[in-house]
Amino acid sequence: MAAVPLLAGEPDKFALHQAIAESTIFCNCPCIALATIPPTLLHQVFGQFLDDCERHKITPEDYSLAQDLHLKMSNTYPTEMARTDAICEAFSKENLQMETTRTLNGHATDGDMSVDGHCYVITKMNEVCSSNADPYYQVILYYLESMRSYAAQLNSSSLPCIIILFFGLYISFAGAVWNMRPMIQPLSVTLPMHYHPTDTNMQMKVAHHLGAFKKAAHTLEEYYKNLLTCDSVSIMRYPQLFPYPMHFSSLQDNERHDFTFLSQPYQDWLIFFGILRDGHYVCIKFVHQYSTDAHKECASLGYALMLCGFKELPRGWFMVVMDRLPLEEYDLFCNIHATASLIDNIRDTLRKLHAKGYIHGDIHNGNILVSNSDKAKFMLVDFDCAGEIGKV
Repeated sequence: MAAVPLLAGEPDKFALHQAIAESTIFCNCPCIALATIPPTLLHQVFGQFLDDCERHKITPEDYSLAQDLHLKMSNTYPTEMARTDAICEAFSKENLQMETTRTLNGHATDGDMSVDGHCYVITKMNEVCSSNADPYYQVILYYLESMRSYAAQLNSSSLPCIIILFFGLYISFAGAVWNMRPMIQPLSVTLPMHYHPTDTNMQMKVAHHLGAFKKAAHTLEEYYKNLLTCDSVSIMRYPQLFPYPMHFSSLQDNERHDFTFLSQPYQDWLIFFGILRDGHYVCIKFVHQYSTDAHKECASLGYALMLCGFKELPRGWFMVVMDRLPLEEYDLFCNIHATASLIDNIRDTLRKLHAKGYIHGDIHNGNILVSNSDKAKFMLVDFDCAGEIGKV
C-alpha cells in the first residue's frame, strides 16, 4: 500500500492540508471546513440509509453478519492486515466482496466495492495503535484519491460513496460526495462491537445498521452501473451541484411539477431559485421543520408568498417550494426607514394571524421584506418556527 495516504492521515499533516483553501476537504475537521449543502441532500442514499438504520426490517442474514462481525472485531490481531482479512471474510459470506482498488497515484484502499473502478463503498480497517495516522483522515484521503480522476469526467454526478470505518472494537459509517471538492459527513452513531451477549438492544442496532448498509450498497451499485452506461456524460451547467430533488406535487392541484435549479442566492443558507417547465420561477428551501398551515394562512392575508409544494424527504428533511419574490423589488426591513404605516400593517397582520390560531415565531429584520415601490407593503418569510399557538 502506498505510504502517502498513511502519512497524510497523521493529524499534523492533515491539518496542514486543510489549512490550504484550494485543497480543503469539507469534512468538518476543523469545524469551519464545511459546505452548506450536506451529502444527505446531494444523494438520497444517505438519508435513506439513516432512516433504514431505525426502520429496516432485520433479516436472518443481517443477524448473521452482525454476529460474525461481533466475534471477529472483539478480537485483537497482530497486524492491520490480519484484522482486514477477518473483516472482509465476514462480509464475503454475505456476498459483499471487498476488493482492493489501486488509484492512478498508486494508493490503495483497505477494501472497497466498485463498478469499473468507481468506488461506492470504501473501508478503513485499523488495529488500535497500529500507526500515528487518524483512520478517519486516512479514509477521507482514500476517497479523494480514488475519485479524483473521475470528478472532472462525471462532474454532473456527486460521486456518492458509503465509508465504513473499522477502528479496533468500533464501527462507524459516513457519506462521501464530490461537489467541486470532496465532502464527508458522519452518518449515525459509532457502534461498539464488543457488546455483552445479553445486550439485545445493541445487537439489534448493529443488525439494523448492517441491513441498512447492504441496501445502500446495492442502491449505489445500481446507480454507478446506470451512470456509466449512459450514452453520453452530461455536463454540469453550473459551477456546483444542487440538491437531488427535482420535482414536487402541487398543493393546488396535486399535479407533478418538475423544476430546474438556477442559483443559490445566499451561500450560507439552503435556499435556491429554480424554474418550472412552464417558465414559472420558484424558490426552493430545505428545512427540518416548517408550518405549512401558518404559511398558507399568512399567504391568504396577502403577506406571504404562495406555497406551491411541500415534500418530505429522507432523514427528516422537508423541501418547501414557493413563488419566487423578485429580490430587486424588495429590501430587508433593517435596510429601510420604517414608516408608521408599515409598522401598523405588520402589527395588524400578526394580530390577524394570531386570531387564526397561529404564530410566526421568528419575527426579526431578516424575515420581513419591504417593497421598494410601496413602503407600506411587506412580505413575511421563513415559517420554520411557526405553528399553532400553544404548540410551538
